[in-house]
Amino acid sequence: MSERPQWHLDVETAKQECRTCLDKWLIQIERLRQLVENSDAFAPDALRVSVEESMPDMQRAARASIARLQILVQIRAGDMHCRESSERAD
Repeated sequence: MSERPQWHLDVETAKQECRTCLDKWLIQIERLRQLVENSDAFAPDALRVSVEESMPDMQRAARASIARLQILVQIRAGDMHCRESSERAD
């Protein structure tokens, strides 16, 4: 069995991963906000296409943020533990 990535075990690294993912999600939210603000400039079909095209990135960013938050909560709650080096599988 391979080792878990270090960010699974280190609180500070997990926090940084959360921040990074949340920043990416905020970028996607800002793009949607701009679409809303400029929606009058789009034909209805063009607006629909623009929103639909942004959804995969928005969903991916949201899922990544939620996953990183769950990992951070598990680490902080003690549900994830760093194994001793002698216990690690090669």
